[in-house]
Amino acid sequence: MAITITPKDALQAKQVTPGWQILDVTNHYTKPSQGDGSTVHYFELEIKEGMFKGVPLVYIVSEKAPGMAKNFFFACGMTQEMWERAEKGEAFTFDEKSCIGKVVKGMVANDKYDNRVTNKLTDFLPIQ
Repeated sequence: MAITITPKDALQAKQVTPGWQILDVTNHYTKPSQGDGSTVHYFELEIKEGMFKGVPLVYIVSEKAPGMAKNFFFACGMTQEMWERAEKGEAFTFDEKSCIGKVVKGMVANDKYDNRVTNKLTDFLPIQ
């Protein structure tokens, strides 16, 4: 049996130079966490331009800590007013699917996983 390597697979192996990149949010899916079964949100992004154009990245958000994704949600269109309502005690829902198709600015850093250098998204800004 042969292994098929797609262009996306090949680009996924590229080590991105740390810095701000323009990104397309291309997909969202969920899976249960391996620990307690809580929901984990996976946002697929792709570098939109430059020497790393097409490199796929994944941003992970746990349902147990959505506040850690504040800057990502803001970059995708959540308003400061919505966030402030939550800070004052009023819960609200944000449609995670509304992020798909958004263009955002993301900070890519290099991280280590299992002795391999990986690309990690660490911060986000909206495109003005």
